[in-house]
Amino acid sequence: MKRLLSTLMAVCIIALCASASKTVKGKVVSATDNEPLIGASVQAIGSNQGTGTDINGEFTVTINDNVTHLRVSYVGYREQIVAAASYATVALEEDDLTLDEVMVVAYGTTKKTSFTGSAQAVNNKKIETRPITSATKALEGNVGGIQIGGSSGQPGAAPRRKNKV
Repeated sequence: MKRLLSTLMAVCIIALCASASKTVKGKVVSATDNEPLIGASVQAIGSNQGTGTDINGEFTVTINDNVTHLRVSYVGYREQIVAAASYATVALEEDDLTLDEVMVVAYGTTKKTSFTGSAQAVNNKKIETRPITSATKALEGNVGGIQIGGSSGQPGAAPRRKNKV
């Protein structure tokens, strides 16, 4: 009985040592205005443990004792690697180079650099001055070469584009 009890005790001690972990708490903010970044990714380097920040930019992650650093990233900001201390405040700097300008075209989206057609932007200054009832009416007269007309006489029917030849 003593042997069984001591063997069971040894197994429990080994299991506790093998699963030794620590909890790291912190906050992720923008370096420019010190505002919290909601949904920033916090991942333990060398393991699959990680979490995201809450509405206040705060996070709590339980990591193994062998993990020494955390990778913090957010879209539009430079990734940062920080020490896994008991509490960490991470200030991420904006990274303008990671964001490409995206254009919405009739058949999907494309990057501005790979777009080969002609494009025209309609800003809010042109739209604000006119009484419009729909998005298609906002484009009419503001974009060269486009004519929009009703597809039927039915009120509320979707407009269609008239091809100009």
